[in-house]
Amino acid sequence: MPNRVNMLSKSRFQGCLIGGAIGDAMGRVAEGYSRQVIRERFGWISSFLPHKTRRYTALPGAWTDDTHLSMLTAKSILERRRVDIEHLTETYIQALDQDLGIAGTTRRALELRAQDQDVSKLTKGRHGGAGAAARIAPVALFEHQDLEAMRVKAEAVSRITHQDEDAVAGAVCVATTIAWAVRGELNLIALLTQLEGLMHDMKSNLAYNIALTRSLLKEKVRAVDAIEELGADGYALRLIPGALYAFLRTPHNFEDTIVQAVNAGGDADTRASIAGLLSGAYNGLSNLPVRWVKKVQDYQMIVDYADGLHDLSKGIVPEA
Repeated sequence: MPNRVNMLSKSRFQGCLIGGAIGDAMGRVAEGYSRQVIRERFGWISSFLPHKTRRYTALPGAWTDDTHLSMLTAKSILERRRVDIEHLTETYIQALDQDLGIAGTTRRALELRAQDQDVSKLTKGRHGGAGAAARIAPVALFEHQDLEAMRVKAEAVSRITHQDEDAVAGAVCVATTIAWAVRGELNLIALLTQLEGLMHDMKSNLAYNIALTRSLLKEKVRAVDAIEELGADGYALRLIPGALYAFLRTPHNFEDTIVQAVNAGGDADTRASIAGLLSGAYNGLSNLPVRWVKKVQDYQMIVDYADGLHDLSKGIVPEA
């Protein structure tokens, strides 16, 4: 008979990766729009919508480069049975030719690495996005039992593409929260205290916004309003606290976490993806809305990766 604790743990691994994909897929149609424009164009987004651009039309449930890179991270860990920075870097570089929508700092850094050029100049300002945080979940799941090892590896994986300190700290913040969530631990005060301390230790300005997140939670501010106050753009300094808030405001309600993160606008897909990773890790796949789970792109592949990471993290290595 399957062990109940083991089944719950596996459900949380599955929920984490599926939750991230759901948030990414639902948020892509709102990306770049203000909260007001979303209301005018879509009303209140609470389901997958087709996303039309000049280049393509994405079907409902299709996700973006955030989930693509997260899946590549999982694939590399499973192939190497560890976090292999060299292999992961080459895996990301090869993805540049697959038209996955990889852009911004991530694309520029990988292009430089492909040419063996220095990426250290990609630091401040516009290079402080949340791309590293959006793909860090497989590292957090694999190392969830050892927070220090996880932090070190999360930093290393982030620096493949991001050198900005807030971007790297944001990935560590997300990874740490996933590790807590997948273990079923949700003491808000203890979690936020640890995150704030981590950000201070990493000399990241995120420490201030984590403190602001704590204050807004005490006031029970609605997530869309809190995200507006924290900042709805794509910089890790503001996006990570917004995603964290969306989760912690309604930790037992995956659906509300996602729709609040999406309808706040700005960098909606990345914020909702990260919020989905956190909420999915805590609630588990069995507590995610079936109507969303069934429609998300490549459901079975994502579940297979989650199962593989779960088993590998428990020392269960599949036969060759």
